[in-house]
Amino acid sequence: MTPAAVNLYFKGINALNVQFAAVLASELGEPIESFSPRLAREAEMINKAVNITANVIAADFTKKPLREGEMRITQYDMRAAMGSGQLPADYLDVLREVTIHRSFFESAGVSYSSPSKLAVITGWGQSMEPTINHGDPIFVDCGVTEFVSDGVYLFTWDNLAYIKRVQKVSKTELKIISDNRNHDPFVVNAQDVIFHARAIMVWNGKKL
Repeated sequence: MTPAAVNLYFKGINALNVQFAAVLASELGEPIESFSPRLAREAEMINKAVNITANVIAADFTKKPLREGEMRITQYDMRAAMGSGQLPADYLDVLREVTIHRSFFESAGVSYSSPSKLAVITGWGQSMEPTINHGDPIFVDCGVTEFVSDGVYLFTWDNLAYIKRVQKVSKTELKIISDNRNHDPFVVNAQDVIFHARAIMVWNGKKL
């Protein structure tokens, strides 16, 4: 989040909301209720409304100590296009934090660079169906910021953000592939692609 955006909240130009309160609580190391009981109640209501799959516990903005084997993962308000691309936001709002047990990934055979590098974003569009459906939350490993092997990546190309399958064609070219056969693959110059993360798992349990 840019300093200018933060300044709008502190000046009262933008109303303080749950998303920004979550960021502030994380940075200060204080629960939301310490500076806004109203937003703390809203955060609690959001937690209760979220239906989480097995081994996934709803967000906890009060920062209770993690139990053995648990880790916190931030879910960002980011829509990664699975079609023709989407303009990336100037800054990312935090939707919530989810607490997940390591066994959630281990049982699916999913590996990652570090728990602190994991994040959740949202797939947007139909071009990666049936692997990723429109609106699916996706776990990504932000510790992977370059092409390492064929797989699904979050990347920017031609100033647009995508989440697609990427395959190496040559030392200088990459093939961008959609799992939906109605969308044709295309080849791009590898130097024109900026990798932000590697997608490792869809929240519905599909390993990528």
